[in-house]
Amino acid sequence: MWHFQRRYPGWGTRRLTQELRPVYPTLTRRVVRHILHTAGRLASAPPRHKRGRRPIPVGRHRVQMDVQQLPAIQGGTGFAYKIAVIHLRTRLKYAEIHSDHRTETVAGVLERARDRLPPFTLVWTDNAPEFTMRDTAHPERQTAFQRMLARLGLQHGTSAPRSPWQNGIVERSHRTDNAECFHVLRFTDPEERRYQYRLWEMAYNTQRPHQGLGGETPWAVYQREYPRHAQCRWPD
Repeated sequence: MWHFQRRYPGWGTRRLTQELRPVYPTLTRRVVRHILHTAGRLASAPPRHKRGRRPIPVGRHRVQMDVQQLPAIQGGTGFAYKIAVIHLRTRLKYAEIHSDHRTETVAGVLERARDRLPPFTLVWTDNAPEFTMRDTAHPERQTAFQRMLARLGLQHGTSAPRSPWQNGIVERSHRTDNAECFHVLRFTDPEERRYQYRLWEMAYNTQRPHQGLGGETPWAVYQREYPRHAQCRWPD
């Protein structure tokens, strides 16, 4: 338990319980809390005012898509961009790291994600110009991303202004990637970062339990919810 807490100080009692349960099947969150409290390792958080939470529409055939800016690797220059697509029902994720986030690059990632994720008909994004020209001087123009959607027969939904919660699942996955991959590992060059992130993404999809799935892995939910589709795929 101390090993997990030292390596991932941001983990709470719920996550520690999920990670330790394969070794200790009868372990409960109350026991973990008691052990940490007795050892003086349980920080007492100040009381927070609970805000009303709006539900995120999940559905069976929806994905959220977003771009995350990554810092330059030590000794290098320029940013990199992680373009991620996450299936809302199963939480399966597919992402690629590129040196740019042009609309053509984003469209290519979506096309490849369609071959690796469960079936979906709706793509939800924010209003960034790589996705839509709605907030630019030429709102009538179509981006390469929108033309790709039309060619694939997919619908496009966008968040309302100042409503990041509407794209909250993929935004939350960025925080997880930072806490458990990008801020933990050290990379010597961009290619190594891409390789290590691909390994981490495989673990994210097939081994890591998700609180939003009741402690199940995305791959397990995929096999249960889409059995015919999943038997033709291999987690990658």
